[in-house]
Amino acid sequence: ITGAMHPKCEVCLFLGREASSSPQGAQHGNHTIVVLPMKSQGLRVVRPLDVFGTQDPPHGHAEVHFDSVAVPAKGSVIFGRGRGFEVAQSRLGPGRLHHCARAIGVAERALEMAFARAASRVAFGAPIARKGGFLRDLALRRTELDQSRLLVHAAAEMLDEEEAKRGGAPPTRSRRVRMCLAQAKVVVPRACLAAVDFAMQVHGAAGVSMQETVLPHLWAALRTLRIADGPDDVHLGTISKLEARTQLSKL
Repeated sequence: ITGAMHPKCEVCLFLGREASSSPQGAQHGNHTIVVLPMKSQGLRVVRPLDVFGTQDPPHGHAEVHFDSVAVPAKGSVIFGRGRGFEVAQSRLGPGRLHHCARAIGVAERALEMAFARAASRVAFGAPIARKGGFLRDLALRRTELDQSRLLVHAAAEMLDEEEAKRGGAPPTRSRRVRMCLAQAKVVVPRACLAAVDFAMQVHGAAGVSMQETVLPHLWAALRTLRIADGPDDVHLGTISKLEARTQLSKL
């Protein structure tokens, strides 16, 4: 659970599946989110978990064990039984865009570091920043980041328009919004990861040392993002299904 190691963490959100919460057997109507006090009997924080060998104190992820934990009778269910998937998705759409926006900021910083290093590092009689290979890769990384930014802007605009139209009703994403959100979540982390990898290569040995630069930390965060909030394969599956439906409708 994210943040379970924080000393101020007093409750957690538990997403569970109930076999009987959706009489119609709807695929997404059997999940419920409940608030559980961290001191509940049967709830045990087993151990902190690292990511690429590092931890994130005091926030830290943790392995948490639940054994016959009693759910408080009142005030524990979020938004009603059987609506857990709906609640989760209402956060995941905008949340994925937040991740993408932050990732682009990280990648921009990496490009700045790469150019500063290349401008100061002389190899074979000239700064690396004047070498054709560096300039080609710099152009590719810049193009990919600008494409990523435009995709995030497009997805955010579609999401805002849809939120305004529904006026507080439960979130039901349109096909085009679901497509754009999934595309952003796949494309942006990959482009940003390439930018950080480029900066690491330019820095040489210093680029892979956590003692010398922040680049290894940035790389680890972006690589993790390709799994967090849904792995690439899940989003690619969404994109392919939506595209297949569009193409089939034209036949």
